[in-house]
Amino acid sequence: MPVTDAAFLAKLQALSLCLQQDVRMGGEGARKSRARGSSVEFADYREYVPGDDLRRMDWAAYARFEKLFIRVYRDERDLLVTLLMDNSASMAFGQPAKWQRTKELAAVLGYVALHKSDRCRTLSLADDAPPRLFAGGKSGYLPLAEHLEGMQAGGISRLRQRAMRLAAGGGMTVIFSDLWMPPEEWQACVEYLQYTHQEVALVHLLSGEELQPDLAGRWRLTDAETGATRDMHLTSDALDAYQKALSAHLEGVAAYCRGRGVPYCMVDCRQPLERIVFGPLAGLGILR
Repeated sequence: MPVTDAAFLAKLQALSLCLQQDVRMGGEGARKSRARGSSVEFADYREYVPGDDLRRMDWAAYARFEKLFIRVYRDERDLLVTLLMDNSASMAFGQPAKWQRTKELAAVLGYVALHKSDRCRTLSLADDAPPRLFAGGKSGYLPLAEHLEGMQAGGISRLRQRAMRLAAGGGMTVIFSDLWMPPEEWQACVEYLQYTHQEVALVHLLSGEELQPDLAGRWRLTDAETGATRDMHLTSDALDAYQKALSAHLEGVAAYCRGRGVPYCMVDCRQPLERIVFGPLAGLGILR
């Protein structure tokens, strides 16, 4: 299972998830907070279902996303934490694999949420599996851990398409991905989630082999997701150019997230899990 060490879990019990904005939603929970309800104060959006009051339809949202949304209002509710997990084939790369670290970090955040009686749901991004919701409380962690253990990596990430299948509404959404995709794919996902009043955080996972490739000579490189190949002569100049391009890529991701107010961290998957949790993950500002 992703995380079962009792001593480590005991350390997580002192933590809780916190929002920078007032975007909670869900059912009754041990920790009360502002979220969807039926009062006159606007909260966020959810997808239209037959029978909804058409006077609450948001036509501006329809024009932008070609989906019908209903405006919903505030009440006292718990926090819903959504874990968007990129399980595309590229995430299986590395030692340890990025996908293994993703499942471990998702387990950590899920444990913290469930232990505080918040709810947690997972959604994989490279297959058609439906979202999976786990009720708050300590008893919810074992089903979550078992579910995460059974999830597999493979295929091509469909981050934007999959995220837009989620019912709109407030809460916290954490995206786990290596971001090896066109920038407009993951940026559209972030903007959609923010439009539906979710607080978004981005965990960017890279393997040691990607951060510091130890290659030289002639290689045929194969794209893990598309199967496309490219013959490369990896000289010291080529590796220097790669490091410069990687640095520019990382700074571009960080700059975009700063501009959108999205907590962002890059995770070196070579680091031990506990160091990641109490280092980059804690640095996001969503744990306290």
